[in-house]
Amino acid sequence: MSKVEIIRGQAAFEEDGTVVVNGQKYKGKNTLIAVGGFPTIPDLPGAEYGTDSDGFFELDHLPKKSVVVGAGYIAVELAGVLGNLGSDTHLLIRYDNVLRTFDDTLSVGLTEAMDKGPVTIHKRTLVDRVEKRPDGLLTIKTNTGTIDEVETLIWAVGRTPLTADLHLDKIHVGVKTDDKGNVIVDKYQNTSNPSIQCIGDAAGKFLLTPVAIAAGRRLSHRLFNNETSNYLPYENIATVVFSHPTLGTVGLT
Repeated sequence: MSKVEIIRGQAAFEEDGTVVVNGQKYKGKNTLIAVGGFPTIPDLPGAEYGTDSDGFFELDHLPKKSVVVGAGYIAVELAGVLGNLGSDTHLLIRYDNVLRTFDDTLSVGLTEAMDKGPVTIHKRTLVDRVEKRPDGLLTIKTNTGTIDEVETLIWAVGRTPLTADLHLDKIHVGVKTDDKGNVIVDKYQNTSNPSIQCIGDAAGKFLLTPVAIAAGRRLSHRLFNNETSNYLPYENIATVVFSHPTLGTVGLT
């Protein structure tokens, strides 16, 4: 027996830090926020005609023409897969290079490599609107022009943490978030409330499942195994991007 009770419902904090689910109140010495996040869909006309990374895995055939919007690792991975499988693939990025949060050597190098491959990169390009044609294909209107006859549009512009309905802004809860809704934590995963911790996508750091698992394990050892100095050093996380070509990185630079 795991001795873990699963309660299904929407959780929210009250002002004293109590968690309420389905009208029932719960209070513990420590409360962990690990609600994750979801793919962000931009707020612009016709955005609903596109899909996200989850929808990509539900495609039942190779699109004849695809547009991927974004410059992060999900965007370059999906664009690389589609392009190398034979789809006429267009990658729309806001600036001049992909993976702008990575070291310049990787960011610039991958952009140059992709420029020579099957994916067409549209630099400094922002989507203004998406229109659906009578034949079901899409027309993408951007600040730099128009991309027509698009069969599949994929938004890969980031993830939004599922913190909006937790009522973290209540004055006595005292859990601070940034302007994107990510919970602000220290290196020990502590929030601004000493009895509330946060790990995973909701904390906005290294949005990778193995990282969340590793952070959770160290947090449990610190809280329940008296390992008071145990934490996950984010500067030493190895990361692989399954782009074309594939990239790997570890360390500060």
